[in-house]
Amino acid sequence: MEGPEGPEIPIGVERGKDGFRARIAGRDVRTAAELSERLPLMVVSPDSQALLEEGPTIRRQFLDWGVFHVEPRFWDVWVRYDRALRQRNALLRARGRNAAIDAWDGELIRCATQIDHFRSAYIEEYCAVLPQFSDALAALGDVVVDYQRGWPAEEPYEDMLKRNRTRDRELQHTHLGPHRADLRVRVGKTLARDLLSRGQQKVLVVALRMAQVAVLRNRTGRGCTVLLDDLAAELDADHREKLLLLLRDLGVQAFVTAVERNAVTASWWDTQKMFHVEHGRLTEMV
Repeated sequence: MEGPEGPEIPIGVERGKDGFRARIAGRDVRTAAELSERLPLMVVSPDSQALLEEGPTIRRQFLDWGVFHVEPRFWDVWVRYDRALRQRNALLRARGRNAAIDAWDGELIRCATQIDHFRSAYIEEYCAVLPQFSDALAALGDVVVDYQRGWPAEEPYEDMLKRNRTRDRELQHTHLGPHRADLRVRVGKTLARDLLSRGQQKVLVVALRMAQVAVLRNRTGRGCTVLLDDLAAELDADHREKLLLLLRDLGVQAFVTAVERNAVTASWWDTQKMFHVEHGRLTEMV
């Protein structure tokens, strides 16, 4: 893998009887976040339209994947926010005193404000790049991604926490904040999931994810490893060709799986290899 400073950095990943193990430049990796930082992975799988159809959790993960890879401070702030949130929720469940809750509210407010700033800045940059990919792949018209921060846009987080403490006590958890953020993906004025067919949704989600790869490249100069699982199940031949050309122009490394050999054509790539997998055995094809 090529590091941001240029030279190649060896990475090893192993899953055995003793569990998962990874090493970077001969050094054991302690956290998944450290491995993800060094080796950004973008996955497009047969259930890709879940990004549009399911609840906000998957869209927050989508958003935070992008923020994590372009904002070095994000992970530390998120860990601090999550810790403060857990402590506050524990106090709410235990009917803790207001003074104890106040002690965690300060940290929660500081972190929430920073997270919102990181996410807002990312989405602004992301939306500027998105049309390049939504037009090329989907051609659906005006695709808009609205960021919803997890509490009323016009209200400071500190004021919202104070105003909702009684309700939080009743619910026994903090019901608003960055942990409730969401993205609304629209085509024109209509939610994409309500307007598009499943096939169109899949094409749109691929465009949404490729835009993230482009932002990563623009902000950091780094490439991304893209995993395209059963590509023929996701896209028809025309869209597959368009996608692979876009990936080539982005300068990424791509791993593409397909059931049929002719489902993927990538002869225009400078470097390519094809393998056949059967019963867990990998054989290079020539």
